[in-house]
Amino acid sequence: MKRFSLVMGCTFMLFSVVACMPSEIYSETERYARDARLLDSFDLYRTGNWGLPKDPAISVVRVQSSNIEADRYSAQLADTMVGGLRSYFPHIHEARSAKNFNAALTMARKERADYLLVPQLLVYDDAIGDWKQWRESQEISEVGRDKIKITLALYTAATGGLVENAYIEGRSGWLTFINSDPADLLYPAIEEYAQQLYGNH
Repeated sequence: MKRFSLVMGCTFMLFSVVACMPSEIYSETERYARDARLLDSFDLYRTGNWGLPKDPAISVVRVQSSNIEADRYSAQLADTMVGGLRSYFPHIHEARSAKNFNAALTMARKERADYLLVPQLLVYDDAIGDWKQWRESQEISEVGRDKIKITLALYTAATGGLVENAYIEGRSGWLTFINSDPADLLYPAIEEYAQQLYGNH
């Protein structure tokens, strides 16, 4: 009887290990692939490590750039920020643009926001990743992985004081850069940023 119980116990443990192996193996494989830059990856750095109070009102305002192309990318970035944060912070206002920080702060106060989030685009590198782009350029040096870098400055709307800065860098992988777009690299990073800001609510 003891031997039977021992065999049954070992069998149960074996099935338990086997049952969890596929997901664990996939998770570990994916992590190593991202570390090796084979899959899309991102880095997120924050100067703070705390969460926002429950249900804050947030205004997302970008400061306009004199570069038309950069300004267009920044507008896309701001819209992506709003979309990524809304599932965690429903009281977030539609993205707007302002000529300078003071104008952005005035907008946030008019919207009665608790916080002002100012995204800034640093790098938007859309490398050649499909045949259309290749036919237009045909520069082998421009073929490769996309890259995007942004900063996110969070302020209290009441005082204009800086709460924290965040830095996100996204890179497409060597196995996933075909038909990719730098903006696509932001979604998982913004999701992680939103989760951290949300905290343990």
